[in-house]
Amino acid sequence: MEDNTTITNAAAVTPVVKKTTISIAEVISLLHSGYTRTTSSTAYNSEIGCIQDYYGLSDDDVKLLFTHPKLKKVRTKQPSKNINDVFNIIDNVESTTTETNGEFDNEVVE
Repeated sequence: MEDNTTITNAAAVTPVVKKTTISIAEVISLLHSGYTRTTSSTAYNSEIGCIQDYYGLSDDDVKLLFTHPKLKKVRTKQPSKNINDVFNIIDNVESTTTETNGEFDNEVVE
């Protein structure tokens, strides 16, 4: 008895492509926290990162992603610096407040 199975042409079979799920809100949030679109972006900071690396996208995929109407005009916002991000402040001075004639005077006590 012969096996009559049909052999399909491998080129005719459509490969299964795993789609990456990307949230518009998450992309906007990343951009507002300092992420850029790609590593070649002007404001790119290697300490923060970029959308391309975050999702593992190619250059063409990044371009395609930002054709979405809700992402077209969204730009990277540089995170604002907080004093605690720049300095390690140690308060080692005691102060006392005294009231004289309705006004407060701060007096430093060392």
